[in-house]
Amino acid sequence: MILPLIQVILTALLIAYAGFWRRQQMKRRAKSWNAIISQLRCNDWGIEEITERYLYKSEVQVSTKDVWQRISGCKGLWTMYKNCPVLVQLADYAAEHGENVDREMLEGLRSDAIQIRLCVMLALDSMCFPRRRWEPRSMLIVPWPPIVP
Repeated sequence: MILPLIQVILTALLIAYAGFWRRQQMKRRAKSWNAIISQLRCNDWGIEEITERYLYKSEVQVSTKDVWQRISGCKGLWTMYKNCPVLVQLADYAAEHGENVDREMLEGLRSDAIQIRLCVMLALDSMCFPRRRWEPRSMLIVPWPPIVP
């Protein structure tokens, strides 16, 4: 008696979710370029100055502490995390509405957005759980210090 009721409820929930998902996709596709751009969160960090010094000049004048202060710590990381889906939406819009758009660049933008989200989550995780450390070579979270037998 209870099994058919559970099946009906589950089926109704799946249909409702499918309708909700479809509606969200239609809203997303109907957005204009300006509406998507307006979703970006502000990054008034002066990061252009840091990247110019840190990446393009041979003498590094910026330390990681300076960068951390410029991006406002965890708040800046969270802003980057929240901007990543907007970057993917921009790439989707450009692919759908643009002419002669470089597909490799759009795929790079999508992959960079996913990588930023992953790295931000790993950085926030390492701050919340300081005994863990992210190993870039193995992409594993390992205990720190390493346990040596």
